[in-house]
Parts: sequence; C-alpha cells; structure tokens
Amino acid sequence: MTGLDDEFHKRREERQRISEQKREAQRKANRYGQESDNPCLKEKQLSFDCIARCNQQNYEKECEVFFVNYKNCRNFWSSVEKQRKWQGIEPNMPPPEEREKIRAEFMGKLHNKS
Repeated sequence: MTGLDDEFHKRREERQRISEQKREAQRKANRYGQESDNPCLKEKQLSFDCIARCNQQNYEKECEVFFVNYKNCRNFWSSVEKQRKWQGIEPNMPPPEEREKIRAEFMGKLHNKS
C-alpha cells in the first residue's frame, strides 16, 4: 500500500507543480497585456484586429503597416528601457504617465536633425 500511496502523492505533487507553472505563465501573459507593462499595447491590439478582419491568406500583406508599427514601437521602448537601465533609472520601463513626454522628446530630436 505504501508504494501506491507514494506514487499517488508524487503524481499529485507533479500536477500541482504543473498547475502552478501554468498559473504563473498566465499571470505573466496577463501582466504583459496591461498598458503599465506594455507601452505598445495599442499597436499590438491594432495588429490583432487587422488579422481578425482580413482574409487568412492575405493578412500579412494587408496588415504589414500594423506589424511594422508594432515592431518599431517595441524597438523604441526596448532602447528606452536599456538606456534607463544603463543610466540606473528605475523603473527601467517608464510608467505610462511619463511615456508621452519621452515620445515627444524623441520626435523633437528627429525633427531637429532634418
């Protein structure tokens, strides 16, 4: 009997461990779905909306602008995050209330270069 009980408990612990891993993955996915953690949430949603609207065979061509915009957004905020980390600024990803100012400063620098 002890062998069966041990096997039962091992399987139960394994199921609990897997269940906890799934919950943690879901928490991370949900967190990344929040604007506070994902500055490109709007661009991501626009990409998904385009895919949902388009023909499955042509979505890459029809949604390319949305994909490029999302990629540019991710690259921009990734570079901001890396720069802030290098400078020791916490949090590395600026909170939503600071992001518009950072965007405006970047756009100002672009226009001054022209």
